Order: sequence, then C-alpha cells, then structure tokens
Amino acid sequence: MARRGEHIEALERLLRQLTWLERKSLAQELSYYGVTVPQFYALLPLEKRGRACSMNELAQATQRARATMTGIIDRLVRMGLVERRRKGSDRRVVMVGLTRRGEQLLEEVRARRRRGFYKALEKFDDGEIDQLLRFLEALPLALSWEEGDGKSA
Repeated sequence: MARRGEHIEALERLLRQLTWLERKSLAQELSYYGVTVPQFYALLPLEKRGRACSMNELAQATQRARATMTGIIDRLVRMGLVERRRKGSDRRVVMVGLTRRGEQLLEEVRARRRRGFYKALEKFDDGEIDQLLRFLEALPLALSWEEGDGKSA
C-alpha cells in the first residue's frame, strides 16, 4: 500500500507539472499572436457553438464574471477577432461572434500546437501513444468528484 501512495503522489506531481507546462507553452504560443490565455479561452466557446453567444453564455462557458468577460471581449473586438451585435428582438442583449480573423487565429494556433505535439511525441512508437491515449482518456473520469460526498469516483 505504501508503494501505491508513492505512485499516487508521483502522479499528482506529474499532473501539476504537465498542467504548468501546458499553460506555459500555450501562453508562449499565444504571445506570438498578441493574445492572452483568457482571451484565447473566450474564443473557444464561440467556435464550439458555431454561432454568436450572449455575454452571459460566454461568462458561464469560461467561468468568468460577466464584468471580466466584458473587458476581455473589448480587447478582442479591438484586435478584430470578435464582433459585437445587438440581438434583433431584444436590443439590450449583446451577441458576440468570431470574425474570419478570429477563426483563422484559432486554426493557426491549433496547427502550431499540433506540430509541437508531433515533435514532442516523435520518440514514442504508435503502441506507446495508443497506450498513453487510453490512460489519459480514462483519467478525467477517475479524477471526477461525485456530487456531495467529496470522494473521487
């Protein structure tokens, strides 16, 4: 059991390290485009939905306060990555959508990151990558918390 505890501690440390490295890498990649990580994460729900979103939807999707999201969107509008529109039926509702420039930025960032992953994983053979993928796909479910009991699933 002691060995299992050591393994769990090592996994926890590695997950923290991977999270930190991913965040650092993403920030470096985005700096090339003059975009911050929060700005990038604000673009993703717009792409995923494939349509304009209200400020409330964006704030929820990014887990940010609406006021914070307003500032992020202000900067993205100035950069030409998103545009604001009033909802026709209710002029009080502001809808935010990706511009073509915003779509292109997301495509370029993904392509650059994909090339980086290819390079990082080139020392692994296909079997090792398949095994790693299976483990990583199972991990989010294993780490999820059940409602109310504080125990991992």
